[in-house]
Amino acid sequence: MKKLLALVAFMGVLALAACGGTGGGDGGESGGCSGGCSGGGTDMTQMMIDNIKETTYWVTVHADAKAGQYWETSSEAYGSKNTTRWQIAKVDGSIAIVEMQMTSKGEYSSYDYVTAYQVDTSVAMGEVNVQKAWIGKPGEKGTEIGVMAKPAPVCGGTPPETTEEPFADLELAGGKWSGKIITMKGDGWESKTWMADNGWFGGMIKNEVSGMVTALSAFGEDAKPLLAWE
Repeated sequence: MKKLLALVAFMGVLALAACGGTGGGDGGESGGCSGGCSGGGTDMTQMMIDNIKETTYWVTVHADAKAGQYWETSSEAYGSKNTTRWQIAKVDGSIAIVEMQMTSKGEYSSYDYVTAYQVDTSVAMGEVNVQKAWIGKPGEKGTEIGVMAKPAPVCGGTPPETTEEPFADLELAGGKWSGKIITMKGDGWESKTWMADNGWFGGMIKNEVSGMVTALSAFGEDAKPLLAWE
């Protein structure tokens, strides 16, 4: 149940990121197209930053989080390569500064921006654990943005059919992973998500939905902060 709740929370954050509601591994120092996208087409970075005014109230952080840990997943769709990178910039007791870098390189447009969160890791799952949030370009100081209020519970509707099965020794990004495959089916759709037992930031290492595959592409422990922190 905890793994399923973590998956729901993680996918919710990714959904917010994909629609502009929230905000890579060359030696762990930067991801995607840090310092300016060069994938081609129009650089949409500043427009994305200007239009994101608030972000999610919950960010999933693994136990014993340490500064420098990063977790990067990538996918390709419609001629673009998209990367989401989560990393720990700082830890002070139960408070962690978590950065999420969103990059896209495509023929017609590209972007590269970072959303950062001040997270209270002692807060129970499902509650509000994001205290502050910022957004900006890699290497620059972020601008503070709002944090969404936790929505009221919504009753009714048909929950998706959910099943779990174990997997073992799946090799991705230079690691070998074991855990559970969570399959969710709804009206005309199906998703499969591989959740690693020892993964970070919720532990998702692979997801398949509507023909698109997102998979772990890099992870490590030597990341440098993406935003300029004082």
